[in-house]
Amino acid sequence: MEDELLPQVDEKGMVIGSNTREAFHKNPKIIHPVIQCWIFNSKGQILWQRRSFKKETSPGMWDISCGGHIRFGESVKTALKRELAEELGIHNSKPVFVETYIARQEQQTEFVYLCYIVLDCNITDFVLQEEEVIQVQWIDVWKAQLQYISKEVEATDFVISGVSRILQFLAAKQFT
Repeated sequence: MEDELLPQVDEKGMVIGSNTREAFHKNPKIIHPVIQCWIFNSKGQILWQRRSFKKETSPGMWDISCGGHIRFGESVKTALKRELAEELGIHNSKPVFVETYIARQEQQTEFVYLCYIVLDCNITDFVLQEEEVIQVQWIDVWKAQLQYISKEVEATDFVISGVSRILQFLAAKQFT
């Protein structure tokens, strides 16, 4: 997996080459694209994913509903469909694109394609990819963010940054 080929992009998301997953995860000076998709239900809750303890980064932490790397030569749309199907068993969803942004971390830099979908279903309807996801739950947005801020749970900062970006996007749509 570490020798998997991923696209290298510039700060505008244009592909400028390729490199291995391992190289990207050890060098924050080079950028690779990822997809992040938050899943909401009609109650306004988010689907929170708990990462497998086998994951290299943030093992066992609560994270975005679904996400992953975009492979070299793969489109954003194809990567999103693949990740939703692999991680959660979701097919035929209608994602809404929100924005792109750069997420700089100590070990890596990601060019993020952020989107969301609205899906009403039970937790038991999801088919989890055990190597990636060990648990999912519906949770109120405010509760997830409060638990993150108060350190009641271990979660990635995307619970704040990603969800806030989507909520701002939705609020702006309401006033235009």
